[in-house]
Amino acid sequence: MKVYDLGLRPKLDAMLCFHALAHLGREGLTLVSPASTIACVGYFQDTREVIDLDFCLKNGLEVMRREVGGGAVLLDSGQVFYNLILRMDNPLVPPTVDGVYRKFSEAPIKTYGDLGVEVSFRPINDLVTRDGRKIAGEGGADIGRCMVFVGSIIMDFDYELMPNILKVPDEKFRDKFHKSLSENLTTLRRETGRLVPREEVVGALKRRFGEVLGPLREAPLDDELRAKMRELETRFRSDEFLFRKIRKPVARETRVREGVRFVDGIHKAPGGLLSCYAEVVEDVIDGVSITGDFTMVPRAGLEGLEGAIVGAPYEPRPVRDAIENFYGKTHVDTPGVEAGHYLAALGLAG
Repeated sequence: MKVYDLGLRPKLDAMLCFHALAHLGREGLTLVSPASTIACVGYFQDTREVIDLDFCLKNGLEVMRREVGGGAVLLDSGQVFYNLILRMDNPLVPPTVDGVYRKFSEAPIKTYGDLGVEVSFRPINDLVTRDGRKIAGEGGADIGRCMVFVGSIIMDFDYELMPNILKVPDEKFRDKFHKSLSENLTTLRRETGRLVPREEVVGALKRRFGEVLGPLREAPLDDELRAKMRELETRFRSDEFLFRKIRKPVARETRVREGVRFVDGIHKAPGGLLSCYAEVVEDVIDGVSITGDFTMVPRAGLEGLEGAIVGAPYEPRPVRDAIENFYGKTHVDTPGVEAGHYLAALGLAG
């Protein structure tokens, strides 16, 4: 198995190599870090809905869409990304996506152990520390004839920048997202008290992936790969690809770690447009913000409604009960807006 130790790569090159290998039907493992910061959205996300493009433009941040699913992430030099590309017919590839995650997570799990942090796999695709904090998120996709498995070793992380690249309804929830991120995502630096050198991380990854894949052979970027990377760069930078139209979901999710997510959505009720944004912790609503152009009398009832929803399990019946109980007790009037409309905006309709 060839390993491409790419070091720090400029702009989109950090992500282009593994895409190029997959499109060419070539197997290999790439280890790479972006030389500059990238805001990266998942294949099925709507870039304009997820990313604060004005902020990224003003701060010189590259924005890209990858061909792997999942949520928006921040890519920077504080991470070493491991990207494994195998042809679908390779006997090393398990028959299920869950099997892929479990099998190939063994190498990064042992790598973290070598670097002093005990880590375990948590379904669906997180690596977590003993106290349950996420220290890596992984992803998988089929690209061409290949299966792609991706993830990163997080040496350090910019907790201040990440909340700013995302679109959120208001600053209150930006602060809440920052707090949740700080509490639920950790790094090698936090866990070990030192900034682990990149070379140490890369060496451990090569050793551990070699145990799973067999002997690894160092390989340079060849002309075929470089040409495919440049071809893909043109496509990835096009508005057609970056801003491709996505069928708008009822609600979208931004996952901090398994068990902690932010859900937001909109719904056009007869009485106006509703926008709801909620933090869900272990399937319970921990915070909620409701905005829109609807009418509520008295206006002060909004805070009470949000408070009534907090603590409800993130399921249609409990949330509906909480909303209807609030209306029954307070006699708040929102003409043309009923419990079911809030459920729709929270992704709980149907």
